[in-house]
Amino acid sequence: MDPLDDDRAARIAELERRLYARLREGGYPVAGDGSTSEAGAAACLGCCRSALAKQHAMGKLRLPYRRNGRSRWYAVADLARFMIDGWHNR
Repeated sequence: MDPLDDDRAARIAELERRLYARLREGGYPVAGDGSTSEAGAAACLGCCRSALAKQHAMGKLRLPYRRNGRSRWYAVADLARFMIDGWHNR
């Protein structure tokens, strides 16, 4: 395995731990499968829920999510990967 891949994986794992801590401290829900609400995802990304929803509606945000009724839930691991890889790589 490439050392750069090891470094990337370590950075993603560390960021994921920090995101879980941020979600707990902010009182955002985290489901048993490791996903968080749209509000939690927005807090992790440093934007508001409406901005996140608008990016999805415009097709500019290709971040995986699952639906639960009308709400979107994002895997914390996907948020960490997205943040490490950058918006431009999506």
